[in-house]
Amino acid sequence: MATVCVKGVGKIKKAPDTAEINVRMERFDADYGKSSEKCAQATETLKTALKNAGFKESALKTASFSVSAKYENVPDKGAYKSVLTGFNCLHMLKMRVPAKGESVQKALSAILSSGAECGISLAYTLSDKEKAVDKMLAAAYVDAEKKADALISAAGKAKGALVSITEGSVSSGLYSRTDANLSVFAAARSVKAVPEFNAEDIEDSVTVTAEWEIV
Repeated sequence: MATVCVKGVGKIKKAPDTAEINVRMERFDADYGKSSEKCAQATETLKTALKNAGFKESALKTASFSVSAKYENVPDKGAYKSVLTGFNCLHMLKMRVPAKGESVQKALSAILSSGAECGISLAYTLSDKEKAVDKMLAAAYVDAEKKADALISAAGKAKGALVSITEGSVSSGLYSRTDANLSVFAAARSVKAVPEFNAEDIEDSVTVTAEWEIV
């Protein structure tokens, strides 16, 4: 059985409607419990600042949480030995806000002025990624079928039944190229320190590989 196998491409170019704010909270202490306690206190400080800015307490969600032991190599009789120095608590948090309007600036301003030392990263994406992927897949299939029709027609044959179809992966995960990274130190920051962001459109693609019989 003769077949034709082609790859179709479905593309999207769309303005992001959602901003993801990722917060990295990290605290160290020689005592296991105190490292976790410090992290918890800083997180509560952050939640309070966001609540005072008009956000729900549930807006800030835990992405991951871990406590790891830290060691240091110290000289010992002409060699080195590993000595426990303490524990590092890492709390990764995430919140999603509308990309348009003042929500991004309000959230970042609240975090910056909270005084809770942390790292911040900002990314722009879509609220309904599944819908966007479905549209790209449909477009990719149409593109594949168009290519198959052209090839089979050029060979003077006819297209038969669909034999197989395979979905490819989304190239960039439906994120805008616009991002930002900030650090919060103990000193309070002013609201003016947060610029207004105008994110680039999301440009992404997905492939579909399809095979038809040639009759």
